[in-house]
Amino acid sequence: METEIEILKHENAELKAKIAELEAKIKIFKIDEDVCPYCRQPKGKFLNKGPSVAFRQFGLIRNFYKCENCGKEYEKQN
Repeated sequence: METEIEILKHENAELKAKIAELEAKIKIFKIDEDVCPYCRQPKGKFLNKGPSVAFRQFGLIRNFYKCENCGKEYEKQN
């Protein structure tokens, strides 16, 4: 019984480390790429952050992207 507990503890630690590694990869993907609303491809590259073009007077901050697939630019609220 003690051996099984130690094995499970070891497996649990390995799985937690793997989850942390995968979460870090997902976070990187979300920052660097975005799904383009025009062509629906995950090719939107982050350009910069700034005031919304449409709602500038309200001080709304948006993230600006350019799609590497279709070439269109778009903005999203962060």
